[in-house]
Amino acid sequence: MPTNHFVEPASSEQQVSCVIRAYIDATAQADSQRARTLFHSNAVMSGDLPGGVQTGSPEPFFEALENATKRPSETGYEGRVESVRVFGNSAIAELVEKNLSGYDFTNHFHLLQSGGAWLIVSKLSCATAINER
Repeated sequence: MPTNHFVEPASSEQQVSCVIRAYIDATAQADSQRARTLFHSNAVMSGDLPGGVQTGSPEPFFEALENATKRPSETGYEGRVESVRVFGNSAIAELVEKNLSGYDFTNHFHLLQSGGAWLIVSKLSCATAINER
């Protein structure tokens, strides 16, 4: 007797988690091209970062990945999705990163779903130097 296999479509929460995990993977591998695909073309990044409060486009982040002398995965980088909340076509995700270029980060992402794809529209970060833990 044939078996019917039905695969439940991924929930919105699972889809958003997948985008944030792809961000973690792109960061770990210093893959700026992959990271760029996760962000909306008008995305912004802001945060309390080394050197003070910064706001602007994600371009400096992409450039840092491109210019990395070692992949973060080779220096002990870890990322963990802490939470995801979805509100219709909007979502908020929290990501904790450890040991990225000498800092730990707490990040809050805002994502929008458009055309069936979830994209990061903003990222707000707070960095703590590892030697300050």
